Amino acid sequence: MTGPALTAGQRLQLFLYGTGNIAGCVLAMGGLGLFFAGVIHAYWWLIVAGLYGAGVLGWPRSDLAETAAQTELSTEQLAQQVRKLVDSVAQGLPKDALEVLHEIQATLSEMLPRLQEMKDRGAISAKDSFTVIETVRRYLPDTLAAYLRLPRFYAQVQPLADGRTASQPCSINYACWIPL
Repeated sequence: MTGPALTAGQRLQLFLYGTGNIAGCVLAMGGLGLFFAGVIHAYWWLIVAGLYGAGVLGWPRSDLAETAAQTELSTEQLAQQVRKLVDSVAQGLPKDALEVLHEIQATLSEMLPRLQEMKDRGAISAKDSFTVIETVRRYLPDTLAAYLRLPRFYAQVQPLADGRTASQPCSINYACWIPL
């Protein structure tokens, strides 16, 4: 998975802010400290440069984006995650909200197994595919968690901007449950 090419300035900034450069600078400053303390005399500049190089080259590299891409959930795991989520929050939701959640679950259960095929055929864009996956992984759990943290009475009486209360869900066709 590769992104857009970085400019030289962006690559320089990534290097300067990287932990390898910072570790190298700390080690080099330690070498300068040794020089000014009188511990090292001859070839101090080689020692300082060597310490910097050891920090830059010796610091372990970790590409978290690559790790995240490799830990992608299968469609069956995503469907299982939706089932677990619905089961775990069912008791805390009003009847209307639970009905909408079941509609979302049915839509996702139908769509998830066909997602890659739809993407390959061009029936769904990569952005929309990402949105579906993130709906299961983040958007839906975060939305439900935020709702469940509300005091029940507050959710039933405090009006939102559109006049509904938090306990009155909108229809599945209206994108109020899923932030896009």
